[in-house]
Amino acid sequence: MSGLGIGERLIEAREQRGLSLEDAERDTRISRRYLQALEDERFDIIPAPVYARGFLRSYSQYLGVETAPLLARFPQDSPTPGSPARPPSQEDRSGRGPSALFGSRVPEEPMIGVDIGVAIPNRRIGAGPTSFARTGLIAAVAVGVTALVVVLAIVIANVGGENGGDTGAPAPTNPTTTPEATTAATESGLDVQRGVVPDVIGQPEDIARLAVEEAGFVVTVVTDRNEQYPRGTVFEQAPSAGVEQEPGRGVFIAVSEGP
Repeated sequence: MSGLGIGERLIEAREQRGLSLEDAERDTRISRRYLQALEDERFDIIPAPVYARGFLRSYSQYLGVETAPLLARFPQDSPTPGSPARPPSQEDRSGRGPSALFGSRVPEEPMIGVDIGVAIPNRRIGAGPTSFARTGLIAAVAVGVTALVVVLAIVIANVGGENGGDTGAPAPTNPTTTPEATTAATESGLDVQRGVVPDVIGQPEDIARLAVEEAGFVVTVVTDRNEQYPRGTVFEQAPSAGVEQEPGRGVFIAVSEGP
């Protein structure tokens, strides 16, 4: 530990309540990896200072520890690994360039958010000889079924032509399949493409959450003070807008508490 006393106070409070890190992870919905980082005062493990402060606030409140003294000891300029120390540019603040808090870094793993569940990691499924044989059998059965359907269709068409059974009546349509009916009633209204991180800087928290979920990602929300954005408005996100990643991965959004 770095000797700031933050980790020692958290560990003491957790042990006094007879809680394990697994208990805290389940109740706070913060990844155990980040809870451990707070207790070890390894703040560089957490993607950015704003999220480290948010996790520290949530964890200390969960343990019944007064938050203000811990935040006062928190390093004000905790560096993010791999991020150059530079002031955020206008491009950074717009959310279209590298994140001012993250640099070009993308969260390495889906994680449990402050108030969101765990994204399921991708799994590779190996293909062995048995699976190839099974696939060939399925393909052969599919071809046979298709041929049988074609023959039956020809026979039915010929019988119908002889009996004059073709009435020419249009097939019934289901009005519920129209584009208007399939449009979600709770769209975010933002330009969202599945698998691409949307730009939610400056958006209200509920709209930002919806947009991120529409893109197929898991939302992690923290709150922090910010003088430039009104209360309840997203002032930072990671990854930056436009980054492509697999659905199910995490997207961080930081929501302003006001000045």
